Parts: sequence; structure tokens; C-alpha cells
Amino acid sequence: MTEATKVELAFTTNQISYLSHTSCASFVEEQPGRFGIHDSPENEHLMGSGFLHWPENDSYLAALVMQQACVARGFHASILVDENEAEWVVWTDDPLFFVRNDLKVKA
Repeated sequence: MTEATKVELAFTTNQISYLSHTSCASFVEEQPGRFGIHDSPENEHLMGSGFLHWPENDSYLAALVMQQACVARGFHASILVDENEAEWVVWTDDPLFFVRNDLKVKA
């Protein structure tokens, strides 16, 4: 078994928001089979609401940082795989990424 390495980083809410290129309201339940849960399957029942975020450059590291930042703020978050696009996606109920005025949000 591999032990996790702990790395402590500090980010502002705004800095975290720059890790995704696209964010929108969750549509996981509207497109069954499109998203595979990579981790935190205990959140699956919550994914009918919340938000989806696609990390810049399809970066797993960015997805992991976003997920961990949301959890640290007391919210639920899971890393998903968008099977249609073969990309990482972060689902969360944290409105974190909607604080930026310049963020382009799909309706």
C-alpha cells in the first residue's frame, strides 16, 4: 500500500477559481453514463445539484487541488471522468468558483 504524501498549500478563493476553464450547474443526473466517479463515491447521491468544473489543460493535479480545497472549506467534492470528452471533471456543492466576476459560466 502506498502512503499519501502530505503537502500543505494555501490558496485564496480567487486563485482556486482560476484552475478551471469551464464551470456550470451540475447535469450529472441528466446524462447518465457520461460521468464516471474517480473518487468519493459517497457523494453520488448529491450530484443532481451543485456544480461541475473542468480543470485547465485536463490536469489531474488541478482537479485534485480543487477537490481538496472544497473539502477543506467544508463542502462535498468528487473527481469525475467525463467519458464523452475523456477529461477530468470536479463536481462540488461548493459555490467557490462562482465568485469571479470574469468567470464564463455555461447556463
